[in-house]
Amino acid sequence: EGFPGQQLYATGGKIELPDVTITSIPSAHNEGDEMKAEGASNYIYLIETGGLRIAHFGDIGQDVLTVEQLATLGEIDLAITQLSNSFSNMNSSNQKGLNLIKQVEPHLILLTHFDNATVDQLVQEWPNGYFLAQGPAILSNDNIPDGTGLFFIGNGAIAYGKVYSLQEWK
Repeated sequence: EGFPGQQLYATGGKIELPDVTITSIPSAHNEGDEMKAEGASNYIYLIETGGLRIAHFGDIGQDVLTVEQLATLGEIDLAITQLSNSFSNMNSSNQKGLNLIKQVEPHLILLTHFDNATVDQLVQEWPNGYFLAQGPAILSNDNIPDGTGLFFIGNGAIAYGKVYSLQEWK
């Protein structure tokens, strides 16, 4: 409430600025939650900047994305999402996170909540991937890969890179 700028908090909508557009898309924290414009239990945030489309899925827990959600998302360069989260009933057994990613088919997947079993499933589906050893991750239309791949940054990035034979992000 103290932020003086435009906000999208617990509401569907769009903020358009000269260098960035942010669209909030109602979604469900748990399967069966109502996906209403005001007061939904989760929102997907689509950030369009520098020619890139970035989707942050928050703590999504729905089983599948709706036709409307997919239409709004369109082609995604970077998906920031979870694969394993007990609060939204997402794990390697029900494969909800994997199934959502299969619907979107982003170029890069940056994980927020995951475990070894869910990462194994993701790597089996899309064996290409990258890790960032150090420094900022600079993404642009020039270096976004074709296809879909994982992207590890932060603690454990080098270890996951070695375990899964991922390429170092340059």
